[in-house]
This record gives sequence, structure tokens and C-alpha cells, in this order.
Amino acid sequence: MLPGYISDVFVIRNNEECLRGTNKLVVPHKKTTNFGLKSTTFIGAKVWNSLPDELRSMIILKEFINAVRELNL
Repeated sequence: MLPGYISDVFVIRNNEECLRGTNKLVVPHKKTTNFGLKSTTFIGAKVWNSLPDELRSMIILKEFINAVRELNL
């Protein structure tokens, strides 16, 4: 479940439609090439979905931050 301020921007994808991975976000359709590809909702969903399942399922923020730092993104 996403916090309120994040759930207003991102939508969690229904796992029944796609069996690859869990806790993935819906990548919105881009309306324009210039602004659509640079929008927070588009980039944020793409980056979140590219993370491994272990990271996306973490609940404790400090553990998540440490794990992301170890990835060297």
C-alpha cells in the first residue's frame, strides 16, 4: 500500500494481468514526447518497476535505502 501523497501520483498494477514481478506500478501512456517522457509519473514508474522484487517488497525505509545504495544505480 502506498502513502496518500504517493498514491495520488502512482497506481499499483493489478498482478492478475501480468505474472512478472510483484508490487509494480502502472506506466502511464505518454501524450507527448517532450514532456511525457520527462514526467514524474512516467520516469518514477519505469525506475520502480526496474528494481528487483526484493527491493519493491521492503517495508522498512532505512533497509530500502541501504539496499538501493548497494545497487549503485
